[in-house]
Amino acid sequence: MGYLLVKYQSERDVFVDDEQCGKTNDPFETDDGKHKISLGPGDLYRPLMQKVVVQGEPYENPKTIQFVRLQEP
Repeated sequence: MGYLLVKYQSERDVFVDDEQCGKTNDPFETDDGKHKISLGPGDLYRPLMQKVVVQGEPYENPKTIQFVRLQEP
């Protein structure tokens, strides 16, 4: 098990391999290995999905990725 931190401008559900597992901006524990990460419904963001490898990262130094909200035209 390792910790993952998904950064985003606001609180959103975080999906790991299509299962809701946590919230943005708050580290949460997930199984070691390769995972697909996406956010729940709401604002448009990029990238739509990210792949990460979790390998026992501690809470104090979680694997960190970031999504960015798209600006409306």
